[in-house]
Amino acid sequence: MKNKLIALTAKTDSIENELEKKSIFLENIQHVLRGDITVDSLLNKPDSSLRYTKLNFKPSAEDSALRNQMEQQDQYSLSDEKGNKNAIASFFFFTPVKGEVTNSFNQGAEHFGVDIAAPENEAIKAALEGTIIFTGWSAETGYVIQIQHSNNLISVYKHNSKLMKKMGQYVKAGEVIAIIGNSGEQTTGTHLHFELWHNGNAIDPQEYMVF
Repeated sequence: MKNKLIALTAKTDSIENELEKKSIFLENIQHVLRGDITVDSLLNKPDSSLRYTKLNFKPSAEDSALRNQMEQQDQYSLSDEKGNKNAIASFFFFTPVKGEVTNSFNQGAEHFGVDIAAPENEAIKAALEGTIIFTGWSAETGYVIQIQHSNNLISVYKHNSKLMKKMGQYVKAGEVIAIIGNSGEQTTGTHLHFELWHNGNAIDPQEYMVF
């Protein structure tokens, strides 16, 4: 529905622009017919008396100093990769499952989450409130469920034996979303592989919760 409203708004804006152009065109024709203005004056001709080849695009010293100042400020922006931890430091995370961490977060080894071993049939809970944006199966990670939270934060839960929610559903923090499992080729036993992504960057879940 949102996409349709955006498309209709854009179409309406386009129609309004076309109507305005035609209105101006008809008004100019009326001026020409009355002899108020000449046809040549309506042509959009560039002024050949201007010299555009000698323009100076080199930034001034003041402009360069302002740019450097703004770039220094951006280094500490919450939307920056280095500052993304500060943006979610105040969140209260609900631990998805209690158990033993068998494999920690290691970005260098491309292990973008933590593995938590727990008994069979343990319930997997949502770390924060949000909307289910993906539920599915892959040969490598088995049954997977993903939740979109506020502040551009996404949590991912892999290797489940069963998914309890469907895509598009809204869940609260601590609500059961899946059952722990041993599904997928990349599993080594009953466990949950849990990931947190903020602004497209993987972050270590152990910095925000105790399993």
